Amino acid sequence: MPFFTNGMKKNKLKKRLVELVTKTVVMTGRLKQKFLTVHTRPMYAKNMPYQAERAAADESCAILLQGPIKKEYRFTLETVKIYLKQYPAAIIILSTWEDEDTQEFENLAASKSNVKIVRTPKPGFGGPGNVNMQVASTLAGIKCAKDLGLAFVCKTRTDQRMYGIKNLQFLINMLNIFPLAPGIKQKKRIVGINITTTLRYTPYHLSDTWMFGTTQDLFMYWDFGYVATPALDPRRPLIERSLFINFLKKTNWDIKDTMEDFLKALGERCIVVGNESIDLYWPKYYERFREYRIRDYQFPDLEISLKEWFNKAFMPSWKKGLGSKGQNAAEKNHAS
Repeated sequence: MPFFTNGMKKNKLKKRLVELVTKTVVMTGRLKQKFLTVHTRPMYAKNMPYQAERAAADESCAILLQGPIKKEYRFTLETVKIYLKQYPAAIIILSTWEDEDTQEFENLAASKSNVKIVRTPKPGFGGPGNVNMQVASTLAGIKCAKDLGLAFVCKTRTDQRMYGIKNLQFLINMLNIFPLAPGIKQKKRIVGINITTTLRYTPYHLSDTWMFGTTQDLFMYWDFGYVATPALDPRRPLIERSLFINFLKKTNWDIKDTMEDFLKALGERCIVVGNESIDLYWPKYYERFREYRIRDYQFPDLEISLKEWFNKAFMPSWKKGLGSKGQNAAEKNHAS
């Protein structure tokens, strides 16, 4: 009985503390004539109340966490444990480096057959923006999914965590609803996210931190090779841009290097979803304290959200004829 009473007191104290912090944040916003909101997410798997049932669609998917293990708050390990609760039918792949301590993950994999660990030697040269490191760990993880015969890969980082429920089913449905036109050297669209997929700065800047697609398409996307020079593109030296351009060229896209062509490529070859659906938490950079990293009411078109993708990328292509071709393809897929 005393144990139960002490637990009740602790829970009440925590609740009061959360209420105090929330009220302080809200009052701070009012002083600046702003509305502030507060949202919390469980840090550890034991605090995640949701336990999903096995979903047939998830059995064809891998969730890939690539990069160095984030040890703070046991972040990467707890992310894997949370995914095991949210996606019990999916394969969880950790693709990291040979010099990382993976013992706790190996202990977990010993009892969970859907946890896979891939350890890769680091490239001798990291490349601009560590692109070679990213390519090496990502490609190794995708190859693991390919060897396991999985149809889809959700590519994430070891310092990211998806809190969205039933994300994999949602993403597969999006690919089926928005099919490619026939005759394209690409199995299905690449699904990107609005976080760091920007509209105002540079063409072909599709976020490389998180994406979803068929295993075959993502393998082709990340089969980029190593960069031996310090810069990728002297005019616009961005990794995201180089990766997307390389992929488009492989699929016979004629690169025109304009924002109009970028939007056309997004409309015909990709889908951009909003983080409201995926609920991706990424504790990096100062913006980690913001629920929406890029949202700005002065420049509302700063990022390409699902809404912006649909209005400015997909609909123009649909009106020019992709719609009827895509609809025919969708009907064939549904019939088969």
